Amino acid sequence: MIKKILFTLLYFSYATAFCQSYLNIYVWGGEIPQSLIRKFEKQTGIKVNFSTFESNEALYAKLKTTNDFDLILPSSYLIPKLAENNKLLKLDLKKIPNLKNINPNFLNAKYDANNQYSIPYSWGVTGIFYNAQFNSPPKHWRELWQKNIRTSFY
Repeated sequence: MIKKILFTLLYFSYATAFCQSYLNIYVWGGEIPQSLIRKFEKQTGIKVNFSTFESNEALYAKLKTTNDFDLILPSSYLIPKLAENNKLLKLDLKKIPNLKNINPNFLNAKYDANNQYSIPYSWGVTGIFYNAQFNSPPKHWRELWQKNIRTSFY
C-alpha cells in the first residue's frame, strides 16, 4: 500500500514539475527502495534524480539555498515551518487518487490541516525492550533516565 501511494505521489509530482523529463526527490536515506525508483522510471520514462538527507536540519538547510526539489519527505514537525517559509506548494488533492486508501485517522493532522502541503507516508511507534536478567520492567517513563538504566541503551 505504501509503495502504491508513493508511486502515485511520484507520478503526480512529475505533473506539477511542468512536464520536465526528470523528477528531483530529496528524502531520508533508506526510505525509498531503488527498485521502486527504477520501476517508476521504466513505466513513465521520467528520470529520477534521487538525493538523501540524514536529518531534518540538513533538509531545512538545503531548502534554504534551493527550490530545486519536486518531492521531499520531511518529518511532521518541519512541515509548518516549511510552509511558513514558502518552501512548499499546496497539493492538488484531486490529482492524488490513492489518497482514498489512507486511513482517515491519519489525514488532517494538526501540523497540516486539510492536507494542504503533505500527506502521510508512514506511521510507526517506538518500542522499548528490556532484559529481565539485568533489570525489572520499568513502571514509569521517568525510570528510563535513572543512571543504571539510561547507560544501557543501544
